[in-house]
Amino acid sequence: TVESHRKIADALGVSLGELYTGIDERESLIAQKSPTEGTVTVMSENINVKILTTNAVYKKIIPVLITINGGAQTPEETLERAVERFLMVTKGEVVVVINGKEHYIKTNGSLYFDASLPHCLKNKTPETVEIFSVTSDSKI
Repeated sequence: TVESHRKIADALGVSLGELYTGIDERESLIAQKSPTEGTVTVMSENINVKILTTNAVYKKIIPVLITINGGAQTPEETLERAVERFLMVTKGEVVVVINGKEHYIKTNGSLYFDASLPHCLKNKTPETVEIFSVTSDSKI
């Protein structure tokens, strides 16, 4: 109980908060990056993916910035069941094809979907588009 923990803290001559120091690891999840930091993966000469966090393999969600040059598209993906993806177009217009159906998203528009369905991103314009994407881990 809280009372028994308070007695332990008193016996040790520390506050209740100090007794729990190091137990709460929520702050260890804070990962800040500057605009110039990030791992960039080049999918092709027309597609770049920049990972926007550190130690991505240990995260429950993976935020990335996808840049697609005019006329290009990503390869079709089908991720594990229970993986979800959120997309927000930050610049331009993109077509997201999910299970054969096209969804048009313009700047500041977004789309949330089950990423285990086959999907790809198409830039049908001559301009470069940027998409902020967050993908969940299947093990959440």
